[in-house]
Amino acid sequence: MAILLFAAAGLPAQSPFKVGVAQRSFVPEEPYCWRGAQTHALVTTIWYPADPAAVEQPQWDGPPNAPLFTVGSAAPDARPAPGRFPLVVLSHGTGGSALMLGWLGTTLASHGYITAAVNHPGHNALEPYTPSGFSLWWERARDLSEAIHEILEDREFGVRIDSSRIGAAGFSLGGYTMIEIAGGITDRAAYWEFCNSPAADAICKSPPD
Repeated sequence: MAILLFAAAGLPAQSPFKVGVAQRSFVPEEPYCWRGAQTHALVTTIWYPADPAAVEQPQWDGPPNAPLFTVGSAAPDARPAPGRFPLVVLSHGTGGSALMLGWLGTTLASHGYITAAVNHPGHNALEPYTPSGFSLWWERARDLSEAIHEILEDREFGVRIDSSRIGAAGFSLGGYTMIEIAGGITDRAAYWEFCNSPAADAICKSPPD
């Protein structure tokens, strides 16, 4: 499975596609490490190139009666545009959510990418944090791998994905997830050695959470 590298600066100035948005709840085979989360599903938001007749609407993040900010416009459950497109999976930061990455997912979809953002169990803004969700960082890469598998099997989107062009992007702890999904391995012994040395910095202090 190839890793797709891209730069935002390299995107065309003109957006050639309308954008559709859909929701999926993927349930991997058990046993699965749900990290104490209430929801035993990988709740995933998918943005994709849509049919030219799609009617886009503003996407708001936050409570329905008091939204915090907009993440661009997309047409809910619009018919996908014909063709096959690269897939980019997205990973949010600590306590974030799939929708918070809508600004990136929407922009990429408007330029011909299918993008899918996962709510990481036990570590997202939709329900309370859990100790395991907050500390088992390495399980995030598995969330993305499972989402890729499920999307490729999806009846609507699977046939529209170029499986030789799959990539990933993430914000904050989602950036760490990118290192993992590319094959990086956490070395906790090296971390503690660093934190017990004179070079230790703020990364060695536990966050308030």
